[in-house]
Amino acid sequence: MNIFKFTRQVYLIQGFLFLLFGILFVAAPESILFGISIYLGVLALIPGVVMIVVALLGRSGSAMGMVLVWGLMLALLGLLLIVKPEIMAILLALFIGLWVLFNGIAQIRNALLKKSEGWNNWWIRLVAGIVLTVFGLLIMSNAFTTTVILTIWFGALMIASGIYYLIMAFTLKD
Repeated sequence: MNIFKFTRQVYLIQGFLFLLFGILFVAAPESILFGISIYLGVLALIPGVVMIVVALLGRSGSAMGMVLVWGLMLALLGLLLIVKPEIMAILLALFIGLWVLFNGIAQIRNALLKKSEGWNNWWIRLVAGIVLTVFGLLIMSNAFTTTVILTIWFGALMIASGIYYLIMAFTLKD
């Protein structure tokens, strides 16, 4: 097969898939998040149940005790994600919010350290740290909304990528 023909086909498939999923992410972000949560819940529940069964049917010992504990934790997490899918979206936003918050606090600390060392531009780092800290708190205070907005942005990125791949497919020369 001609490499250009193969590349064109790959670009076409990628373009259509990115467009399709991008439109879905933009049109129904809550449903996408719930679907991802249920999928991840099943991915956690199945190995969790298997680990519980292996631990209960296996030989006794400290290793089996750990397998049982991990299995119970995975199974409970899986059930939680399946029964309460909004939890995944909230946890994701809280994780991102904490990361941004701690990054902001670190920037503030570093700015004050740089000021004491006599750096001229310490205040730029201070402003960035304050902005990051405020954004981190905002993200955590509106966790579900933040995740929905991120899902829409991700969908827009997929749409842009899909358009790019389709343009590449139709402009690729042999």
